[in-house]
Amino acid sequence: MKADSMNTDSMNAVHMNTGDINTGTMKKRKFHWQRLCYYLSGLLLLLPCWYLWQALHPQFPAEWPEQRIGPISAAPMPLDEAAPYAHDGALQKDFSVRFCAGCIAQIRQAYLSVGPVAAALPDNADGILHGNNLLQHVHAPFPLQIGADDQLWLTVQLWNGELHHAAWPVPQGWRHTR
Repeated sequence: MKADSMNTDSMNAVHMNTGDINTGTMKKRKFHWQRLCYYLSGLLLLLPCWYLWQALHPQFPAEWPEQRIGPISAAPMPLDEAAPYAHDGALQKDFSVRFCAGCIAQIRQAYLSVGPVAAALPDNADGILHGNNLLQHVHAPFPLQIGADDQLWLTVQLWNGELHHAAWPVPQGWRHTR
């Protein structure tokens, strides 16, 4: 009987030792996983800093050449080099337009569009310039197919009712054949 209890005790001791080994391995794995989670959380905290830096230091393409439009001058600048994007079943592209110093006070409304000829002033808000005295912003409507003869047109209406137009060529990367 004593021999049986001794065998049982020795078997329990063997199982306990094996359990200790497995527990040690599990502790190492758990420590490794916790360390990895610690570093991942640190990286996660740094991501907002990266996006904040990008938001505070945007990269815009170069401004297009300035042109005279009646008594004022203006220079458009696309907000990116990408082709126009789809919005509500039509194509649009975002632009900023810089007018000469003191010219904003002379403008009643201004409109940016793309086509072979300057478009009439719209009834809706698509293409109307808005913003402050330093820089005007616009969501310019584009045709679904941009042809070889299409240009970017800026139409400006002064307070006395005069309409003036200026055109810039549309970059080749934005064109589709008609």
